[in-house]
Amino acid sequence: MLLKIFSRGKGSGNAPIDYLLGDDYMSEGKLRAGARIVSGNPVVTQAMINSSNFARRYTAGVLSFEEAPDAISEADKQAIIQDFEKAMFAGMAHDRYNVLWVEHTDKLNPKTGKPRLELNFLIPNTEIYTGKRLQPYYHGQDAKYFRAWQTLTNNRFKLSDPDDVSHARLINPYDSNQSPKTSHKSLKTQIEAYLSFKLMSGKLKKREDVIKELESMPDMELTVTRQSAKFISVTPADAQKPIRLKGFLFDESFDFTNYQAKQIADPSNTTTPNAKKETIASKSDRVKQAQADFKGIYAYKAAQHARKYHIEGDELNLVAKPFDYQPVKGIEPYKVNKPRYPALSR
Repeated sequence: MLLKIFSRGKGSGNAPIDYLLGDDYMSEGKLRAGARIVSGNPVVTQAMINSSNFARRYTAGVLSFEEAPDAISEADKQAIIQDFEKAMFAGMAHDRYNVLWVEHTDKLNPKTGKPRLELNFLIPNTEIYTGKRLQPYYHGQDAKYFRAWQTLTNNRFKLSDPDDVSHARLINPYDSNQSPKTSHKSLKTQIEAYLSFKLMSGKLKKREDVIKELESMPDMELTVTRQSAKFISVTPADAQKPIRLKGFLFDESFDFTNYQAKQIADPSNTTTPNAKKETIASKSDRVKQAQADFKGIYAYKAAQHARKYHIEGDELNLVAKPFDYQPVKGIEPYKVNKPRYPALSR
């Protein structure tokens, strides 16, 4: 499962509602194909967004799963949704915020060609009791927090984990020294396909072979302009700026012999050649650190909400906490340096 928070949120609530439920839902009650309302009231959510005077009226995002819709039980879906809300609205009772959850099953898993699950959420950026602006997600402060929640949730429900080394790519198509509009993602995908074939054919032994194949790619006219310890830069004939290629294949330590030895020792190892398989111990450490990070930041978020929305101690004590908000020994919780929030009074 991968959590994505979208950058949009400045317009009215009509467009996100139409995307989630279909253009005809609000007028005719007809849902788009593959959509289902899991919880919330779209009429109320849309009205709250449209009546807002804030610059950013709503927050939208998705929990994107590799698993098929029927591979996750309804009970687990509800448990994931409720735990996510407890994490996002730390210290806040359920009636202090509004959120619409919509399930989509029309997206296909590229590996299997079968439908996969998406749980979309739409949140009006208004705290209901005070009418003050609600900011469910601030990237600078919350990126590590929700990355930790994602790790913990995937571990607890045994979901596909994007941080697992088995999902490592030959080339990272999003790592580039270009602007987002000229990131050359399509070209990187072509290079990955070409070099994957050469790798499996045994043509790539060392980094020098990778450079040779790049410059001899049919109809590409690539020129290698820079070699670093961790990447190679190439410039297409029709471009002025180089494209950075980053991944195990472009690392100066790339060695096919080592990869081949690993494959003979463990034929089931389908990870990238220089990547280590995640052991039970290493995964345990990663999950343990994620729990420590999550626990530390949750307290700061709860304190921030309590101060901003005048949440008294009695109410805070009644609010259910996320599943993974538990003490962890041996690792210091992650500290938020700026801004600093006072500790919750007990």
